[in-house]
Amino acid sequence: MVMNKRKGQRAGVRIAQFKAHMGRYLKEVRKGYSITLLDRDHPIAEIVPHTEVKGYRLTVRPATRKWGSIVLPPPLPPGSPDSLTILLEDRNRDRF
Repeated sequence: MVMNKRKGQRAGVRIAQFKAHMGRYLKEVRKGYSITLLDRDHPIAEIVPHTEVKGYRLTVRPATRKWGSIVLPPPLPPGSPDSLTILLEDRNRDRF
């Protein structure tokens, strides 16, 4: 693996090589380097170090309603077309 000119990035690594030496490559990622995964010399993914987003915080709030209190729409009548049939009809109409 050769260093790229951009700071913190390494040259691409083939999938088989990455799988065989995953621990070593993940150590490099922990040090701050990014690794590009290659499939037959074509880049398919990039593994980058995790960074905290400053100023953003996810807040999980408790539910305000119980599942049983949510009103669902009535079921479709028997013989109604399903969503796949409607989608295919719509796509075929646009093609011709």
